[in-house]
Amino acid sequence: MGMGVHRDQGSVRAMLVFKPFGTVLTFTLCLIVINGILLVWAWLSSYGIVNENGPIENIQLLILGLSFVTYVLIFSKQEGAAQNLAAVFCFLCIFLILKELDFKELRIVGPNIKSYWVENTILERIRKLLSWFILLLLMVFLISRTRDIPSMVRAMISWPAWPFYLCFALLLLSQALEHPGFRNPDELVGPELLQALAEFHRSQAIGKFREELIELNAYLVLLYAAHSSAVISCLINSCDKK
Repeated sequence: MGMGVHRDQGSVRAMLVFKPFGTVLTFTLCLIVINGILLVWAWLSSYGIVNENGPIENIQLLILGLSFVTYVLIFSKQEGAAQNLAAVFCFLCIFLILKELDFKELRIVGPNIKSYWVENTILERIRKLLSWFILLLLMVFLISRTRDIPSMVRAMISWPAWPFYLCFALLLLSQALEHPGFRNPDELVGPELLQALAEFHRSQAIGKFREELIELNAYLVLLYAAHSSAVISCLINSCDKK
């Protein structure tokens, strides 16, 4: 009887140990499949999926929207430091959504003249103002929750917080891979210039795809962090022990 109880307890402990590993493995396999599909899609579309307001940007917004909804649900079900940390993640998701929203305006110059994108539009200015407003609200919120900040910081520097650091590292990497503008140091003209421009636009499209794909992976990691709720669970467990 006693040996059976000990055996059952050992099985439970083994399941608890391997459950996080299994979840991470499943998430990693999902990332591989998603990246593979996007690579094939980009190759078949000549990297057209990275066009302004194209499929990959819309997928990014969808993932961020799902992350925001998940953290809103967590916020509604928790209290104390766990609820406050969920609110911080909600602010983060809104900020990233505003970052990814695109309100550029396509200006058509003429039938035989290439059109161009205008970034300094009224909607784009409003988007930037909203981004600063969200950051200001976050600062005010943190100041009003000063008592819970130590608990939130301890949770964010614990091992379960690794998805957030991976997300941040991927976002930094995507910015580092931003493609430079066209340079013509050899002063090419005629057909040679056209060929150089064609090669530049192709390399620019490939570089843009890499940048957007890495950002997409960062947002998938953020979505994984939202659904796993590891840091929130850490706060809840610490509160229960108290």
